[in-house]
Amino acid sequence: MQSRIPTRRDAIGWVTASVCAPVIGLGTVPFAAAAVSVPSGFRKTLEHARMALDTSTLQDFDPARVLPNPDFEYDLAVKHAGSKFEIRYAVQDLGPIQKEMDKKSQEAEADGDPQTVAVPFGDSYTTFAETAVMNMSLKTPQGPVMSPPNEFNPDSVRNEFGADWGFNCWFQPSPTFANYTDGIAVAIYRDDVRTLAFMVYLYQAKEQGGMADDDHALLERTFYALRFE
Repeated sequence: MQSRIPTRRDAIGWVTASVCAPVIGLGTVPFAAAAVSVPSGFRKTLEHARMALDTSTLQDFDPARVLPNPDFEYDLAVKHAGSKFEIRYAVQDLGPIQKEMDKKSQEAEADGDPQTVAVPFGDSYTTFAETAVMNMSLKTPQGPVMSPPNEFNPDSVRNEFGADWGFNCWFQPSPTFANYTDGIAVAIYRDDVRTLAFMVYLYQAKEQGGMADDDHALLERTFYALRFE
């Protein structure tokens, strides 16, 4: 299936303004000036992951209820006040998983039993990220409806998101995950904090397919709202 991800003219994969709004550390976010405030639990998650959320890009968004679903757990959701456009944020600490995987790998190596198979953490975060998008996608007999993940250029993802790795991916949302025709998932990972973060953009495609110009402008404006410090 052909991807409907909008094109971008730089190394990271999207069309963005040449000057982005500065990202403000969570300790100094002017919440009174923004439409969206960060719940205390998610604030602590961001601080632990050394991440920042620039709420100044979300001033015409309203908080949305985080919906329980069987596909993908997320921490914060916001909806645009003037169009059917939603962003869902999720931040996952992979540190405990990394320790458990590496421990089992070391035990298997020490055991010396060729029947014992254990994989070290390594770059498992790439598998975790792709699996997450598969889970939130519509399932068909041919597989989940999603485009192949498009990995970001390492230098660009470091400069623009403060991350070591990342990708974007178009998908058709599962009806148990979201009531939208289309979604774009952006995943970024930073190794020193063992954190995998997601920005999931949900929207209604135009009748002829693709993203409406107004929604594309919202995507551009909010694309760097969440990043590593």
